[in-house]
Amino acid sequence: MECKICKKIIDKPIQMRGHMSGHARMGKKRPGVGGGRNRISIKNIDEMRYFDNKGYVMLRKQHGHPLARETGHVYEHRKNLYDRIGPDNHRCWWCGKNIFWSGTDKTRINVDHIDGIKDNNNPDNLVPACMMCNRSGARLMQHKIEYE
Repeated sequence: MECKICKKIIDKPIQMRGHMSGHARMGKKRPGVGGGRNRISIKNIDEMRYFDNKGYVMLRKQHGHPLARETGHVYEHRKNLYDRIGPDNHRCWWCGKNIFWSGTDKTRINVDHIDGIKDNNNPDNLVPACMMCNRSGARLMQHKIEYE
């Protein structure tokens, strides 16, 4: 195995873990890997967009948008779906349950990427989903049924 930072060849995976923690102690960060104090949480796409540590696209300078955080940042997929379907209450695309933009965890709108690709934020690829359907992979089951 080769270290992605210093290109040193490491014989065993267990040794790689210790080797990488040495980089962390020296302040060198692993490219594109989250976790711990030394995680890299963003990767800039351009001046207005970046990837967060989960692989979702965030937008900067969106202070006027209803879904924006205090910092003015908002998830691109949430903004695109909100702009397409509006602020009203909606139903889960998969099960029909009532969900809300400002609901609690169980009733809040989760934005589901139909194709499962986190950075494909085309509004036609985004649907409102309840937490259970979004986490259970309902889109995968539906996709399998439609295309088999």
